[in-house]
Amino acid sequence: MAGAVLSWARLALSVALAAALSSCSVPTAELPRTGTCEPFELTGVAPAPGSRGVAPNVTLAATFSDFPEPETVDAGSILLYTGVFYHIGRFWVDLVDRRALFKTSGDLRMGLGYTFVVKPTIRSLRGCLL
Repeated sequence: MAGAVLSWARLALSVALAAALSSCSVPTAELPRTGTCEPFELTGVAPAPGSRGVAPNVTLAATFSDFPEPETVDAGSILLYTGVFYHIGRFWVDLVDRRALFKTSGDLRMGLGYTFVVKPTIRSLRGCLL
C-alpha cells in the first residue's frame, strides 16, 4: 500500500512539473491582450545625465513606467559608449522596481565621458513598444 501511495505522489509531482514547464511564456509579435497599450516610457536613468565623479564599478539603470520584458533587454537595446568604443557586460531586469540594469565587465576609467543609450527595442511584459 505504501508503494502505491508513493507512486501516486510521484505521478502527481510529474504532472505538476509538466504543467508548470508548459505554461512558460513564448515571445510572439502579438499582444497578449486585446486593446491598446498603456504608455511604456523611460522614466529615469542612473547615474543621471551629466553626472561627474561616478564610481568606476557603477551599475547603470534604466527605469520604466511599466515592467520591461527581460528577453528584450540585451546588447541590442542597452549600450554604453565612450568615444567610438562600446562596453560589454551583464544585463538583467529588476521587475520589482521596473528597471533594466547593466554592469560592465570591467571598471570604467575616470576622466572619460560615457554615453548610455536605451533603444526603443525594449518592450513591456504586455508587449507594448517603448
